[in-house]
Amino acid sequence: MSLELYLVGENHNDPKYSERVIGFLESIRPDVAAFESGKICHYYTNPEILAYCKIMGIKMKSIDLITTIYTLALLLDNPFVKSPRELIREKTKPSKIFRNFIKKYGDQEALYLADYEPPNKYEKLIDLLIVPALRERLMSISLRKLSGKSVVAFVGANHIGPIYDHLQDLSPKKYLLYEADNLSV
Repeated sequence: MSLELYLVGENHNDPKYSERVIGFLESIRPDVAAFESGKICHYYTNPEILAYCKIMGIKMKSIDLITTIYTLALLLDNPFVKSPRELIREKTKPSKIFRNFIKKYGDQEALYLADYEPPNKYEKLIDLLIVPALRERLMSISLRKLSGKSVVAFVGANHIGPIYDHLQDLSPKKYLLYEADNLSV
């Protein structure tokens, strides 16, 4: 079974964001809708997208670890948490986050950390997770692991090119979210 993958570049501050996402999903009718901004964020900012996906039987998946962590920090409204890096430090033991990282993304990505010993591996991991190039690589890995006949991934427009490069073998189709206004797939 081949995967039909759509990469949709979005403007995170688009005033018609929900309307356009739902329009795109309506046109494509995917099995999975993957979001850089994550399910937690949509629960609070775009509940209509969650409701639509639930009604239509579309699975929602979060594909970017850092935006999920950042959203959690905002939702916690913790005055001591200034960044995703600080939240990671507060909530996770270094050895546990490193093990989970390797378990989820594999040894290949862990090679980035090969020259470091604890506790430096932890600090380096946090630094790497914030860098866009690694975030894009990890989002690509997450997209590869999704099951379904068709997947629509909504990510920031600046991530589309690098993610496309990582997933060229899947022949993804690229769009910008505003194109949903006139979409005929």
